[in-house]
Amino acid sequence: MSNDVDAPLMTKNEQRKFEMHLPSMRSLIMLEAIGRQGTFRAAAEDLNTTPSAISHRIADLEAALGAPLFTRSGRSVELTAAGREYVRDIRNALGLIASSGLRFSEGAKTIPIRIALHPPFAHSWLAPRMTRLAEAFPDIRFEFIYVERPSEAFSEEVDIAIDWGTEKTSALKGADILIPRVVTLITSPGYIKSSGMDWNIETLRDTRILQTSVSAHEFPLWLEQLGREPSEFDISFRFSSSALLLAAVRNGLGAGLACRNLIAAELSSGALVAPFNEVLETGDCYYLVKMPRMRDKCLSEAIASWFTAEACRA
Repeated sequence: MSNDVDAPLMTKNEQRKFEMHLPSMRSLIMLEAIGRQGTFRAAAEDLNTTPSAISHRIADLEAALGAPLFTRSGRSVELTAAGREYVRDIRNALGLIASSGLRFSEGAKTIPIRIALHPPFAHSWLAPRMTRLAEAFPDIRFEFIYVERPSEAFSEEVDIAIDWGTEKTSALKGADILIPRVVTLITSPGYIKSSGMDWNIETLRDTRILQTSVSAHEFPLWLEQLGREPSEFDISFRFSSSALLLAAVRNGLGAGLACRNLIAAELSSGALVAPFNEVLETGDCYYLVKMPRMRDKCLSEAIASWFTAEACRA
């Protein structure tokens, strides 16, 4: 059986040391009961055993630990300061084991499918399709994580990552390409109205241009396709996030390049406007990576297929 857990493998020496300091579960349960009930007798009644059995277990536990857990005076016993701290740790550990066992017994439906997404893809492409995703998988819990480089930042912590980059990069990661990144200049109807001018390549100089630092090279390339010198145009606002740029455009701040494949619905509805027909094929794409963590591979494959089908549908 393969060792497919998240924790790193121990060396043989580490494993031996670990086993030496791992008492029996029954002894730990008895110790926790004493700490909770206050006396050996009350703990024995709680666990349906005898005080003598508990006393022997605790003596063995103290011998294994190499230090006393209780101070003894006649027939009375009291946890030492170190013993109280140990009981707190044991209680937390037993609680974690119990809750993990409960989650396991309830089945895979209680474990969310974790999907890491590039923010613009999440906000512009997936958000309008969330209802369809929920309808396609009504009994599944999802957890979404937004990050700039999803397939790199959470390599062992998510089931699926939707990232962007070159087609070569996607191939190296064994990814499924969802949509190409074809960009064009976009703005809001409100900004066009407030500018009070006819939009053309000449008046674009007087437009408030927005740009992202990660794709700063794209605007000059787009201008060159229109036969214009990029140095003639000033950038008014720069953002580290494409999602923030899109939010600024939607709120009427100015105009900037965006992936038209992500905002096709907004362009069709008129919520956003592309004043120029010119597009720049960046050579990049949004792609889906099935991550090593995939605990329910059949389910994750089905969800990946849903994303692929939705991308074709768009």
